[in-house]
Amino acid sequence: MTPAAPRFNEMFRVPTGMENFAGGGSIHPDMEGTLRSNPLKAFGMHKGFNFEGRVWWDGEKFCEAVYFGHHLKEVVKANSLQALMKAVNDKYGWR
Repeated sequence: MTPAAPRFNEMFRVPTGMENFAGGGSIHPDMEGTLRSNPLKAFGMHKGFNFEGRVWWDGEKFCEAVYFGHHLKEVVKANSLQALMKAVNDKYGWR
């Protein structure tokens, strides 16, 4: 069973994010601080070629809800944004 993602419509989307199109993956330098300052209130996007992720801080770990189309595949958690990006991209692709 896929863990539930938060209600993103009750959170605000930050203008910073992660993407796979800049030489293997990039994380905006302001993303970590913005998410940590707003646990369960803010999310950022992770844009991949084959998927889209919504990333947030739950107060203990960074989390990413991975979507294909509008279908939630899974929620991945990690201690850092870099580790989160690696875990998601290793499974779903670095493009």
